[in-house]
Amino acid sequence: MKTSVAVLAEKLGKNCSVWRSSTGYALTLEGIRLWGDQLGEARHDALWVCDPDDAEQLARAGASVAVACGEDENADTLADRLFAKSGETAEILVAHTKSANELANRLMDVKEALDAWDTALTEEIIARKPLQNILEIAVKQLTNPVAVFDETSGLMSYAGEVSGDYQETIWGVVLDKGRAPVGYYTAEERTKISANIANSAVPTIIRPKRSPLHENLSLCINEDGQVLGMLAQVDLLAPFDSAQISLAMHVRDRLGEMFRTTIAGQHHRSPIGHTLRLLIQGDTVEERIVRYQLERKSWHINDRYCLAVMPLPDNSDSPYSNPYRAEIMLAYPGSIVIDQDRYLVILIHLDQSQPTASREEFIEMLRHRDSQDIPCGVSNEFEFLHARSAWRQARIAVREGNGNGRKGVSTYDDVFFSDFLHQMEQTTPLDVPLHPMALRIAQSERGDEVLSCIFAYVMNGCNVSRAARALYMHRNTLEYRMTSIQQRWSLDMNSMDEDELLRFALSCRLLMQQSLER
Repeated sequence: MKTSVAVLAEKLGKNCSVWRSSTGYALTLEGIRLWGDQLGEARHDALWVCDPDDAEQLARAGASVAVACGEDENADTLADRLFAKSGETAEILVAHTKSANELANRLMDVKEALDAWDTALTEEIIARKPLQNILEIAVKQLTNPVAVFDETSGLMSYAGEVSGDYQETIWGVVLDKGRAPVGYYTAEERTKISANIANSAVPTIIRPKRSPLHENLSLCINEDGQVLGMLAQVDLLAPFDSAQISLAMHVRDRLGEMFRTTIAGQHHRSPIGHTLRLLIQGDTVEERIVRYQLERKSWHINDRYCLAVMPLPDNSDSPYSNPYRAEIMLAYPGSIVIDQDRYLVILIHLDQSQPTASREEFIEMLRHRDSQDIPCGVSNEFEFLHARSAWRQARIAVREGNGNGRKGVSTYDDVFFSDFLHQMEQTTPLDVPLHPMALRIAQSERGDEVLSCIFAYVMNGCNVSRAARALYMHRNTLEYRMTSIQQRWSLDMNSMDEDELLRFALSCRLLMQQSLER
């Protein structure tokens, strides 16, 4: 990993070293090199360890230098002089050591430890280890405890040893329970915090409201502008210094790389909702990102989900200012609600261990909502990565349900044959794929009634008793009708093979749907 003179000085010990830099909190130094007479040119991405005699020449060339000076020399004066010689552009470190060789060895040991720490941190992230594991590694180089406020789960993960008076602060709760709700700040307070983050490259110091003397260093973790969480360092005893801020920003960036993130000063949008929108739009989404986001809510990619959509009124700006969104999130706890193409989209996780978290229960809740004048379409169950198909199903349910005069909730099951019929009509005349006997029956008097009996009979395994129950008809009545139908139309369904029988039944159902829509 890259480092800086501020970080190196902290690891050497503040009492034996001083530093000067104009790079702020950025980590810019790739490595540590010992300067020798045989080297003709100094790379500007390395820290060159040398004696005071060589330091001025290197500083004038703009190179970053680490200088060994004796105990009787004034390190601050030497650092100021070298920094001025560089035009205040180089990084300067002055340490009380016996020789440049000794200083180089100590700095290389520090750099090696930082590299090993960064490697371990990166490996945990790549392996998709729990956030708690990642934080436990992060605090090994951070002198202050660290926490991540997770916008996905609404919880905070924490690592590090806290000392000092933390009672009556949020950290009292954290230490007791291991986690604390992100709702510690109200919406209004978080809006103010967001407004204060003017420069994305510089961290913002946020003071916890319950303890004005304690400070949080807050850094946003985002994916494509959507906040996934906030990395915070908790300072109970000591103020932040540049080294700690630089290392905290490095941890933030490592977490950010996991999502290919950029840093921005905005808050409050569900990352699952953002990913759902990308899937609906047909964009490519990395499975590892989806997996991480879902697992933060104890959900999984292969779990079952259900999607419902409601068309927004023409005069509605967006769900964020629309009463339906707030209503729905209260009515269906745990739901993810977004707006897409003038629809309000509701994602529900179907928990197999909870009977009340079934698709049927969700549909019943939708049917009993107050806004029955607003049509609603519900998809079939699906796995999360198949959200685009579910989005199409739910929209078709709204469109076909409205077209058939339905009010309230329509499921894709309700409109499947209508959708299938329309798709077929767009590609070929119906007399081509449909069974010719079904077409003849449909054109006869009371053809719909005959088609209905045949469809129920075939779909119930040609069992008269089961078909009669499906039609709410007496068994003897249906048996008489089926005998009459087969005699009149010279039908022998028992002699049809499975493929022809299925084609015949499907043709009957599609012709029933066509008649219904006339």
